[in-house]
Amino acid sequence: MKPYYYLSCGLLLSLALAGCAPAAPPSALASTGASATAALPTAAQPAATDTAAPSPTATVSATPTSEPTATWTATPVPPSPTPPATPTPLAGKLALYTFTSFEDAGGVYAAWDPDARRSLTNFAAPAAAASGGLPEQARHIAFANYAPLAAYLVARPPAAQLWITDLALSAPRLILDDPAGATLPTSANAWLELRWSADDRHLFVRLRSVADSFVVDVLTGERAPWPWRCTQVAVSPRSGRLAEWCQSQAGGPDWAVVEWGGAIWVSEQPPAEPVVGLAAGEAEPRWVWSADGAQVAYFAAAAARADVYLAEAGGARLLAEQVYNPGAGAAGLIWSQDGRRLMLRRDAVDGHTCPLYRNPMSTTGRTSKPPCWQVLETTAGQTLWSLGDSAERAAAFLQVPDLAEWQLEAAHFSPDGRRAAVLAEQFGFFMGVIVDVDTGEPLGIFPGPVEALSWGLFPETQGEHWQIAKP
Repeated sequence: MKPYYYLSCGLLLSLALAGCAPAAPPSALASTGASATAALPTAAQPAATDTAAPSPTATVSATPTSEPTATWTATPVPPSPTPPATPTPLAGKLALYTFTSFEDAGGVYAAWDPDARRSLTNFAAPAAAASGGLPEQARHIAFANYAPLAAYLVARPPAAQLWITDLALSAPRLILDDPAGATLPTSANAWLELRWSADDRHLFVRLRSVADSFVVDVLTGERAPWPWRCTQVAVSPRSGRLAEWCQSQAGGPDWAVVEWGGAIWVSEQPPAEPVVGLAAGEAEPRWVWSADGAQVAYFAAAAARADVYLAEAGGARLLAEQVYNPGAGAAGLIWSQDGRRLMLRRDAVDGHTCPLYRNPMSTTGRTSKPPCWQVLETTAGQTLWSLGDSAERAAAFLQVPDLAEWQLEAAHFSPDGRRAAVLAEQFGFFMGVIVDVDTGEPLGIFPGPVEALSWGLFPETQGEHWQIAKP
């Protein structure tokens, strides 16, 4: 069999994803088309508690000591140990989901078997197929942090649509239909930010126009204006937990506080003692949340190499020194879902090696040792695996002489913390390898290029799908 690096963009575009009978849509997502629009509270919501949440029609009243009384029709969600949009698979296999967009041809969305050299293609045919609302037509996609969900924009000038779906595409749901392109961008090059809240309960849609930006409640489908930008992490005075603090972009002094567990309230005061925040000129956060919302891992500085800390409501501690920061938000820090392991890039350490790199354009043959992907356990910071531990076996598995002339950039960590997916590139050719972190053995391969990666279960039989359950 020929090496996978012979796969090019043109071949990827020829991948076809087979469908099967439509599945019933999950009731937790918004109804197709018109979603309710709600205003965020102008005063703080009560802190979430362990008591049962009010009914969807309940009116929440708050009377803070320093803020005016306000009401907001909403459904506060109490904290829970797992993200609210929790999948309930009927039966399935862990799969690596990949997406790549092409400027004039939509995208390629595929699922790959992490234990074999094959793709998984028995996607259930969704209702979105009739309207062309599949990720193959997507211009932008954003996988959720831990829930098996993805949000994506389908743009066909002059129209645009925003969708949210489970990863197996069994029930994509239309969140916003914009037939005239009045709100959503219709160009592949237009700026758009799709960002999930830490608990995957909300999707923040930021557009060039602050007035057009909005937030979507994934469970209810309600949309509300979102004139804020999340710039800091600090302890919430309402819940006593870490929360994201979002600064007004409309010239106001207020801050929106996004609690883990569903609540969003507005504070007239900035956080007293931020744990971490955006530096001047930083475009994206350099922190990433654990799946239970109790911790954040973050780069201590906006620099090419910076120390990584773990913080919780009670304080922060150093985990690793001089970690490579790719400069694209927190893309260099990846949690396992149980919070016991963290994937990052740094120089060889603790007896674990990094692969050599040799510039294929150089005539000297000199090699260097760039930082490489490693897995640390988060209690004591011990290194469990480094890409160098698997380099020789991965090269043989991929049928290439070695990995020295390949740039090893994108990566993702499976929810159980046992598999690492790493993408390599050379002269526009891409290949990906999936490695068992505990043994160092390569397990499977996937082609590139890849714009976004995520892990989730894949249905074993046609017609099986997930219901996205309310907490």
